[in-house]
Amino acid sequence: MDTEEPAPDTSAQPSLIQLEKQVVDNTQEIDSDVLRPVVFSADNLFCRFELEPKGFLSSGSTISFSVTPPAGITRGFFPTNIGISSLISRAVLRTSSGRILSDMEEFGHFQSLKSVSLPSDTQKQRKQYSDGRCLDFGMEYVATDDNQSQMTDARYYGLQNGKEYTQGAIGGGWTDKGADRTGLTHHNFQVVAPDADRKDLSPSYSIPLYELFPFLESSNHLPLFAMGSDRVQIELTFTQTTNRRLSLDKDGDTAGEQDAVVLIDQNSVELMSDHIFYPGRMDAMKEEATKEGFQYNDFVLSRQTVTSSATPADDNSKSNVRQVGGAGRTVLRAFAGYVPVERSNGAGSDPPGEKSELQIMNNYKARSMNKTGNAVGKLESNLFYNERFLYPQTVTNSARQFHQLSDAERKQLYIPREVYSKGGDALAPDASVGLLYEGRGQTGNLAGHLFWQGWRLNRGERVGTKGIQLHMNALDNAGTGIGLTAGTYLQFCYLEVVRRATFNDGQVEVFFV
Repeated sequence: MDTEEPAPDTSAQPSLIQLEKQVVDNTQEIDSDVLRPVVFSADNLFCRFELEPKGFLSSGSTISFSVTPPAGITRGFFPTNIGISSLISRAVLRTSSGRILSDMEEFGHFQSLKSVSLPSDTQKQRKQYSDGRCLDFGMEYVATDDNQSQMTDARYYGLQNGKEYTQGAIGGGWTDKGADRTGLTHHNFQVVAPDADRKDLSPSYSIPLYELFPFLESSNHLPLFAMGSDRVQIELTFTQTTNRRLSLDKDGDTAGEQDAVVLIDQNSVELMSDHIFYPGRMDAMKEEATKEGFQYNDFVLSRQTVTSSATPADDNSKSNVRQVGGAGRTVLRAFAGYVPVERSNGAGSDPPGEKSELQIMNNYKARSMNKTGNAVGKLESNLFYNERFLYPQTVTNSARQFHQLSDAERKQLYIPREVYSKGGDALAPDASVGLLYEGRGQTGNLAGHLFWQGWRLNRGERVGTKGIQLHMNALDNAGTGIGLTAGTYLQFCYLEVVRRATFNDGQVEVFFV
């Protein structure tokens, strides 16, 4: 259970978990283990690993997965913006005594946020092979007539994965005979399919620990050797077996493939853990750990159901202010977005009426405001804490919100404005025969689907007892009507808070700073 404790000032010394800042000689040893889950539930929804109490656990250690191709589908793929992360709903790093070091809820949606700042080349050249995501965009040259050789007109942009599109003339003319998968497809070895020649074959992907637990980023490593009698455990709660794990190609619309049960192959689940040692220095490091502990950043999630409706009594999206926590905490950043709540008939999804598995990103998206003609609605966004707003004026400009997200992430963003906020009109149109993605239109499946908001709390002060108020008012372009497509949404808000771990009598204690 988390309690409060004033943290000592350790700013003048390197953190124990930041090994690159430690003054050590160059002698380093690495011991690698391959671990299987000590628990794997019969319902395919949970597993637990227990780590060996030795050395520093490398943040680059990975957990691998694959799924068993369901007999009822023709062709499936992992959502293009998050890949294999669609299998994990919650990741918990804890000790055997019950102390929670990190608890990452709604992991797939968090990775949807993180994907927008992954460089395009990284996604296309590395990530699509390591974890199945590929959110890379490029210009598309399309034929203006039946002469396929004259593709000099870059009218649109769309997803790329290193393969050529199967092109077709806009508005008619020659067409590809590739049935429902006209356009861009996945590499064969990345496809989940029960074909006879692919029996028992499914792509195996991995997730590094620094993505599961963000505090392990920046080459932070966990001092397992210093935790005494406490054994560190990793608990993974998986997403539901239907609808959320895979996306389907266009055949899935007509072949009765919706709601197919997708199971994780238990034999494929392995933790490849690397343990780092510094001969002659481990005893001194353990003494330092016992004396100082270490400080780290973690994310906490709050959720609220938001309804968008033309009926005022049924709508809370146009004027929405709520507490998202953080009282008495040191909060560094905040991120928020609207995730559509899909009902069993596909209502509430985007595109409307399509179930999550029939969409390129599945349900891992943050919905933008509606677009009427060339006019996009306005989201009024701001944070209020310690008796003042973060920004003197409420922000409504989507370009400014894009900049705020980049500033909060401290990274460049690699998604086009149309995918972010629906601004512009150059994304590959759904009517294009040859620019489809696994047979699915790109505009309807991508435009305005990554409208994450981000704020950097830069005052360097503790949040007061009233906590943080999140202001997000979803309005149309005129500023009076509803901005979100009518339906129900979950408003996610992630807060990055500072925590501290100490070692007491061989056990770990965890506090909020």
